[in-house]
Amino acid sequence: MKLRRWCLAVLGLAVSAGACLWVARKTEWPLVWAHVRALGLPGLTAMAGAYALGFFPRAWRSVAMARSYSGLTPGVAAEAVVLGYAANNVLPLRLGEVVRTVFLAHRLRVSRAACLASVAAERLLDALCLAVLLTVALGGLAWQGTSLPPALQPLVFPAVLAVACGAIALVGVFIAAGPLERWLQARPAGRLRALGLHVLAAAGFARSPRLLAQVAASSLAVWLCEGAMFWAAAYFLHLPAPFLCGYLTLAFVNLSVLLPSSPGYVGVFHAAALFALTPFGVPADQALALALVCHAVPYVLVTVPGLGIAWRHRAAFAQWRDPASPPAG
Repeated sequence: MKLRRWCLAVLGLAVSAGACLWVARKTEWPLVWAHVRALGLPGLTAMAGAYALGFFPRAWRSVAMARSYSGLTPGVAAEAVVLGYAANNVLPLRLGEVVRTVFLAHRLRVSRAACLASVAAERLLDALCLAVLLTVALGGLAWQGTSLPPALQPLVFPAVLAVACGAIALVGVFIAAGPLERWLQARPAGRLRALGLHVLAAAGFARSPRLLAQVAASSLAVWLCEGAMFWAAAYFLHLPAPFLCGYLTLAFVNLSVLLPSSPGYVGVFHAAALFALTPFGVPADQALALALVCHAVPYVLVTVPGLGIAWRHRAAFAQWRDPASPPAG
């Protein structure tokens, strides 16, 4: 297991290094910095405000989805999200999801398996939302009369297929979750039974029309806020069709960070932005300037408070191997 983790870490560093080299070969740094400086304080303020605003619906969504959590409040949920994002910025292999799971399990005195199932359900829902945004952005560009570049045309079918599969999965949970839960509860105790019940509990929001509507609305708000940061950057950098270019780049970079990479997704994030924008005629230097600021603003906004949260609850992480230990804070 340790060898596998080391191999994945090395693979992530190699992917990031390769992406950085590819980006460096396509850009001229003096022009990139000139674009970054031209963004100005108004642009950075708009970006920071849009991104920070997205943490409110993230917290509300976590509360709605985590029905098995006892005592989860929007404040604790927001702390967990910020902590997880900060850990992803300083640790490889998306270990921030594990950090968030450990934090919630100790804060709320629930099993780590239940917390991890809920976090995984949120990530899958995020992937579905990004597929929807990618489909809408590509469709919007085509509707405006912009022909899709050959490099992006193969993405249309997978995006539509992902949206359709996500919708079918939600309908399946709504129809079959009840009978499947009763069947699992009648089975003898075991790891598979427990895992199945945790997964059903994490997807339990889809069984209630009210909760499903709340989760869908908050998910839309999350990505509209985060996309507004990219939109603001595209607007202040004078990109063509800044709204559609901003949300297209949002979908690309957030799907790209699913790949193994270095802490903070360095290189992969920036290469994805260039891949999204340059086929539409955006100069590579301008695309990289957008990627740099859209990476730096969230990095600073979550890493600094996230490290503070980790320090405040350090006792929970020191004792996390003991499920009976009291939560810190």
